[in-house]
Amino acid sequence: MSAGAGMNSETEIKLRRYKNNLAIGGRYYIIFGVWTVVKLLMELTMGDLSFEYLIEETVKSGVDRLFAIIITAVFIGILFAFILIVHLVVGRNVARFVKRHDNRKRFYTYTSIVTIVNCLGFLTYPADIMTGVSSLSLTFIASLLVDISVIFILIDLFYSAVMIEKLIKQKPAVEGV
Repeated sequence: MSAGAGMNSETEIKLRRYKNNLAIGGRYYIIFGVWTVVKLLMELTMGDLSFEYLIEETVKSGVDRLFAIIITAVFIGILFAFILIVHLVVGRNVARFVKRHDNRKRFYTYTSIVTIVNCLGFLTYPADIMTGVSSLSLTFIASLLVDISVIFILIDLFYSAVMIEKLIKQKPAVEGV
């Protein structure tokens, strides 16, 4: 076996590993979207910002109670749908990038936007503790850990994508040796 063949198999192994990282990260991000909706649903049913509170605030502005219920439900439904769609689009673009590498610009754009939004959202945790909006409950700690995991997953998506591109560019040069 020549030195070039050994490097090629090593390159193939690394390429498979990074593609696997991307595929798992993309699936995780879709699942995280479902978790986000469940978490918001829990907050709306058991938290300070409950569904009933939102309805009462809308009624205070002079809107009929039935109309307030409908508006609140529609708004929350749209919010949940938006969250799920964003996570699904990003996760599917990761899968497409792994298979074809043809949507490179879209992959980096979507993943960049989502990473920035998640990092900005992460910055609210210290502010929530300092202002008394949240306490160090188990739910708060679990949410914090999940959000930290998501940020690491998104960073790993970038790293794996860059490494895949680097290995693909390197691959023809190795095969030609």
